[in-house]
Amino acid sequence: MALADGWFAEGWSFGAQGERVGEVIFNTSMTGYQEILTDPSYAGQIVVFTYPLIGNYGINPADFESKKVQVRGVVVREECRTPSHYLSQSTLNDFLADQGSPIVAAAGGVVIFAGFHPQYGNVVDIDHGNDLVTRYAHASKLYVREGDVVKRGRHISDVGTTGRSTGPHLHFEVRFKGVAQNPARFVLASQGSQQTARAGR
Repeated sequence: MALADGWFAEGWSFGAQGERVGEVIFNTSMTGYQEILTDPSYAGQIVVFTYPLIGNYGINPADFESKKVQVRGVVVREECRTPSHYLSQSTLNDFLADQGSPIVAAAGGVVIFAGFHPQYGNVVDIDHGNDLVTRYAHASKLYVREGDVVKRGRHISDVGTTGRSTGPHLHFEVRFKGVAQNPARFVLASQGSQQTARAGR
């Protein structure tokens, strides 16, 4: 993030990819982030949330102020990857993804399903061996077929809103022996192994 006076800060990106330009404003609300993100009065602005954890109760279809995300960008201290609320249908990260944004494979493996599911819409399942499968759902387009061998980072589909969906987003799952797991465990483990590899060079 860079301001006009030359100040800048580094961080991890999430949601939609690419660069955004807009007026930076602060919001001190402890709740209501979904309403803020879809409120037309915030159109074109980059919202910095001062509350330390955003996304903890996910996204649900009842709390929209408009039919789409209105803000130009979002800055948070910590984005919750595992929301907890009985109405939640997606994470903040998934909700902020742009329609048509590329979806890439999280790791190498074999595509075991690529097609339409009544709830997940256009979905890709990748088997990574050792009973580990990742799922990428609600895509607008698929670029792989069953049996394809893919490498980490391959473009497999585009963000969409097919199936039972509240709007354009990626529904990402990690499954072990058929049971959904917390993806954060695998993301943190991957980051840790990369840091160890760098330290050993």
